Amino acid sequence: MKKLILLYAVLSLSGCHQIPSFNETTGTHEVCLLLELSASIHPFPQSKSIPGFPPEPGSSGSESPSFSFEYIYYVIADANTNEIIEENQIWKNDNTDDFGSYLYVSLPAGSYRICIITHSSHEATLEEELFIMKDPSDTFCGITSFEIENQKKEIPVTLTRRVSRIEFVPTDEIPEEVEEFCMYIPHQYQTIHVLTGESATNSQGYMYTYTFSEEDKTDGQIITHAFYTLVPEAIQNKLSYVELIVKGKEDEVLYSRKVSDIPVHANRITRYSGLLYSSGMGDGTFDLDFEDGGNWSGTDEYPLP
Repeated sequence: MKKLILLYAVLSLSGCHQIPSFNETTGTHEVCLLLELSASIHPFPQSKSIPGFPPEPGSSGSESPSFSFEYIYYVIADANTNEIIEENQIWKNDNTDDFGSYLYVSLPAGSYRICIITHSSHEATLEEELFIMKDPSDTFCGITSFEIENQKKEIPVTLTRRVSRIEFVPTDEIPEEVEEFCMYIPHQYQTIHVLTGESATNSQGYMYTYTFSEEDKTDGQIITHAFYTLVPEAIQNKLSYVELIVKGKEDEVLYSRKVSDIPVHANRITRYSGLLYSSGMGDGTFDLDFEDGGNWSGTDEYPLP
């Protein structure tokens, strides 16, 4: 295995121009990775979501979008053998200066591939070559190959959003007898292959539960229930179904409904609106529209089967 000394740090905007090109003691070259968001990436709209999801920065009308993530995870591999040399995760709270702008590593001369993933999932692991998030969040990923010879390197890495956000927005008020709203997702995709940057087909079922407060039941309150999923090519941009469950006291199921063949596309929102909590839920109509994660330039409408 090649010797690697990983000296990660978040640099200032001028930091890349101040690093030395070669460390004679360790025999390593300095590499500055400039993290860039794809020009087509814009923030998801801000909304009150189901517990466990961080609030989304910005809104559909934001002129200067900002992006929020808690972790930068990266894997460095030998480009010739695909051997993973190092994997590490940087936490935002440990690096407050220009977090998310630069990544600094020291490498011996050679050929490398790096995969960088930004996310806010609190339970994430690497199993062999698969990065798995138990609770997928707004996630960006970039992968690039590069050569290290005898000079200082500044390498741009473009990150693209890899998730779709699925929202359920009620048009009815919350009845007094309703205590919880649940979504059961039988196939939530959570895995990125770190050598290719592609989303994998590994999935697991997950139940999200929102318990209503008295404030939530105030007139005019709208609670948007949402979750994220990666979008592997093999699923052909569809989730099989999501089950919506309304519960009363003592875990009693008052109403339930399955929404099938849910369209999902990376960097796009699938939003359903309609009756979620009332007895008309099973017979009512949902209006489905897509809102682009970019400039919200159009709406795609589909009737529910």
